[in-house]
Amino acid sequence: MKARKILVWFVALLMLLTSTALPGPLSAVREAEAASLDQAQLAAQANTKETLAEKDYDDEGWCGPNLYWEYYDYSGELVITGSGAMYDYDPDWENPWVSEGFASEITTVTLPKGITSIGAYAFYGCTGLTSVTLPSRVKTIGEGAFDHCSKLFSITLPKSVAQINQDAFAVCSALRYVYYQGKTDDRVKILIRGGNDCLLNASWSYTRPNTATLKIKTHPKSVKVNEGKTATFKVKAAGATRIDWEYQKPGQTGWTPLYVTGDTLTVMGTTLYDGYSYRAKVSNGAATLTSSPATLTVQQVTLRIKTQPRDVKVYEGKTATFKVKAVGATHIQWMRKWADDDTWYNWVADQEVVSFTPDADDDGMLVCAVVSNDRGDSRSTKEATLGMNIKIVKQPKAAKVVEGEKAQFTVDATGFTDVQWEYRIPGEEGWFEVDGGVYETCTILAKVSYTGFVFRCRLYNNTSVKYSSQAKLTVKPAPVTGLYRAVLVGENNYEDSPLKGCVNDMNT
Repeated sequence: MKARKILVWFVALLMLLTSTALPGPLSAVREAEAASLDQAQLAAQANTKETLAEKDYDDEGWCGPNLYWEYYDYSGELVITGSGAMYDYDPDWENPWVSEGFASEITTVTLPKGITSIGAYAFYGCTGLTSVTLPSRVKTIGEGAFDHCSKLFSITLPKSVAQINQDAFAVCSALRYVYYQGKTDDRVKILIRGGNDCLLNASWSYTRPNTATLKIKTHPKSVKVNEGKTATFKVKAAGATRIDWEYQKPGQTGWTPLYVTGDTLTVMGTTLYDGYSYRAKVSNGAATLTSSPATLTVQQVTLRIKTQPRDVKVYEGKTATFKVKAVGATHIQWMRKWADDDTWYNWVADQEVVSFTPDADDDGMLVCAVVSNDRGDSRSTKEATLGMNIKIVKQPKAAKVVEGEKAQFTVDATGFTDVQWEYRIPGEEGWFEVDGGVYETCTILAKVSYTGFVFRCRLYNNTSVKYSSQAKLTVKPAPVTGLYRAVLVGENNYEDSPLKGCVNDMNT
């Protein structure tokens, strides 16, 4: 056992030395890094008889509508299963590993093939993470997704990645290698927003490097749009490994970096940007070329709401979606107010469509959107209501008990917030509430007089009411116990001829 521990420490030391020196081309570095990781993994497996299948996870939960996570404390591994997009987090709604206090202990993240986006601040604060491989369907890396992953040394990006948002790799000072699974020409199509210098300054390797001479094939063209619409500028270049965009205000001579990379630039059509010019700088590490400038013209339009958000009713676990369309709007602020609150709260900004997965407590929530432009005009939409459908999973069953015992009726349902059990007396039409029957299980101390009573459960929330099926109660009399005797009172030979089978009371 000691020899195995020494082997583990030796391999760890070897990895540290190779990570600081790293001579030779990137392909050789990657092979050496992978070999070191394989050796360390084998040594670790030899040092323990426990496997992932033999260990129970230490924590779990949802991190997306269809994504589930499990954390294994003994190995520091975070395993995510499922498919689709991750939830977006922020400083107020922390990711689960930060809120649970073990973010710094995570050393490995395993992602499913079906994951399509890395949520905002999804791995924020995972300071023990050293490398990550993103599966081939990931298209978006959210804002601050790997912010403060200070030990992140390498990352593998699939060709499918189209957008890397603000500060996704902020404070990733150890990031040295990006293994990109596309060609050089594919990389320049990725929209990389500001705050990602650690990623941009790392060494990139490609599956098929581009050896063409650096050349701008198509320059961006001037664009005219209505206020509230987006303007798109494109550039095509051969042999480029990086494209950066700049802008120039009307009347100025200098150019200011936009901190946006990629061959496509999208700008919101606001009157503040009317007359701005944009250009692209393309480079391959050895040379840099600058495109001709293109001008943005923004035409003012009257602000109006074209499509109002509508009421939505969903079952628990399903997605609720609200939509708004406005003409001339450059900003959208969604707001929401819960049924038991009088205050409106800011929700999601600058999205025409907002979707989320509500629970029963969100029932009755009001939603609206405030649209505005840069001239100070604003309009508010009508309020839309979120309603939760109630679904009964298990109906109550009839009960047969003996007098003095407890009869129980149980219902299992989703989407409700309140419960009230009711009963009906045989021969009567009205229903009466069971005192204290406000839980999923209703318990009755049975009496013979309750025989034939019918029970049902009323499940409700702010917007819906649903009744369970009816269950009948049958109560049997308690069995007779003890010693019984017959006493005869009279004058005809009682003492001489007692009745057979009876117990005589000779004192009467």
